Amino acid sequence: MNSAMINQTEEALVQRCIDQLRHPDSSKRTQAIAQLGLLGPRAAAAVSALGETLTDPVPAVRRLAGLALAEIGVHLRATLPAMLRAIQSSDRDVRIRAMMVLSEIGPEARNAVQAVASTLRESDLELRRYAAATLAAIAVNAPAAIPPLIETLATEDIRLRALAVAALVRMGHRAVPRLIDTLTHKNPRLREMAVRILGKIGPQGAVLPALGRMLNDPDEDIRAAAREALAQTSRPLRASSA
Repeated sequence: MNSAMINQTEEALVQRCIDQLRHPDSSKRTQAIAQLGLLGPRAAAAVSALGETLTDPVPAVRRLAGLALAEIGVHLRATLPAMLRAIQSSDRDVRIRAMMVLSEIGPEARNAVQAVASTLRESDLELRRYAAATLAAIAVNAPAAIPPLIETLATEDIRLRALAVAALVRMGHRAVPRLIDTLTHKNPRLREMAVRILGKIGPQGAVLPALGRMLNDPDEDIRAAAREALAQTSRPLRASSA
């Protein structure tokens, strides 16, 4: 069988699966989704239809649709409307799968930033971790994500804190003004984390003077973090006499 015939056969199979996604029997829908997932990138034409399946009334179907989308991995922008709906789902697994897909889409999924950022303020730790990781991928040019990410730095969970740090560092200069504002926060952990992130972002704008002021912070851990951050910038400053 030549390549043209193979392509036609696969196109026909993809179309049958797309049609089957609307079948009233959930087991038929599941079979169609599984087949599309096996086809991977060759099932790109089904992305939009699969995106709609993330709102399927059967949880198992929704979860499998998220996996299939991850397997396809191309043209995911077409699923954005469905992903935005899925983020609001009452099914946590659907929300996690949606965030995974949004992460794959990257900065082009910036319309989802507000919905994902709001997840950082929920009580479910795993959801919050996924939200922080997703924001690192999609919120590079989205200032709206910065305040909730900074708030997350106060968490006791080391992994979540690390994910929030990674997201803020990736935002670079866009996060600097809010991080500098955080240097005066009453919570010493927030001040220390802001210092460390500014050190990772590097010497730009008001970063160096702000880090220099932190050499006089009443908390020794924060003064030590400031010294380390300034060393990272290769331009250490002395504490002021004020």
